[in-house]
Amino acid sequence: MFLLLWAMRYAEQLDQERSHYIRKYAFPLSVAHSLKVQYPGITDGAIEEVLNQLRTYFLICKEYDGKPVAMPSKLVDSAWHNFILSTQRYRVFCQEAFGWYLHHLPETDGQFDDPHQLGRAVRGAKLFEDSSKAIPSIFTLDAQSGLIHSPSQFTAVQLDSALADFEAHIQQKKSESEKASAGGCSAAAACGCGGGSC
Repeated sequence: MFLLLWAMRYAEQLDQERSHYIRKYAFPLSVAHSLKVQYPGITDGAIEEVLNQLRTYFLICKEYDGKPVAMPSKLVDSAWHNFILSTQRYRVFCQEAFGWYLHHLPETDGQFDDPHQLGRAVRGAKLFEDSSKAIPSIFTLDAQSGLIHSPSQFTAVQLDSALADFEAHIQQKKSESEKASAGGCSAAAACGCGGGSC
């Protein structure tokens, strides 16, 4: 029992340390420079907001432990691409932030292999920023910047629907897990999500 409590405390402490690392991470200067080259006229304030939203995206990815999360911003995606080009720094960042390498999924123009990618992004964004906003900042950044031609337009209704579908998925998995536990099976095995966040 003591060992289980110790392991749980260690995992919680490690999770907190990783979140702190992501929140305080100083991206290579090449990321900001590349954004200035890609988007002439982008202000230093806008670059800082893009990098803050990239940190938020990484926090969401950490929360969902490698499951795919939709990338709702072309600006943030560009910053991520530019960060990946600093291969050694990106590899070290991933190890410190996640404990594994976060692979970049190609842009899919709103079509996702996993139907819950958008729900994870919405739920995570609401978790890590002011949840009273109808549409989290990472979903509005491109349109507000005026730098992206034809930015993705997400409505509050679309995002609420994706979030509701994802919440229903989580409840279904939880119910299946509880039924399996009552029957003597391992909850994690029955759920198929390793006992963590779906």
